[in-house]
Amino acid sequence: MVLSALSKVRVQFRAADPRNAAVREFLFRITTPKAIASNPKCEVIPKVRIDRQPPVVELTFLNGQVEVLDCSKLRVTDILERINAVNQKITIQTLLKNAGEEKLYLETRAGPEQMKNSGPSICSNAEGE
Repeated sequence: MVLSALSKVRVQFRAADPRNAAVREFLFRITTPKAIASNPKCEVIPKVRIDRQPPVVELTFLNGQVEVLDCSKLRVTDILERINAVNQKITIQTLLKNAGEEKLYLETRAGPEQMKNSGPSICSNAEGE
């Protein structure tokens, strides 16, 4: 499940905002018993705001990496895909590091539109610089 890669999830939205459907659905999904069981130590912090800021999901991964998503134009599947893409990147980087391949780095294509047709790619340092 999604929470297995995360240490903290902060969800912020305005109750009356029509742009918050994806954020509310995401919050519902990550607070189900099955999701919580996947990582009981993951802290889920919902915050209902009164300002006019867009709905936001702030993700803190187990390695300390933080991603902040403006969810005003995202679907819940876009949020989940982003979590999975970053988790996959972290996993591959860890495997490469453990294999002694520090000369390689991982490149991902950002954005939910691009993630549908592409995944991470591995490049050598010489090619990427």
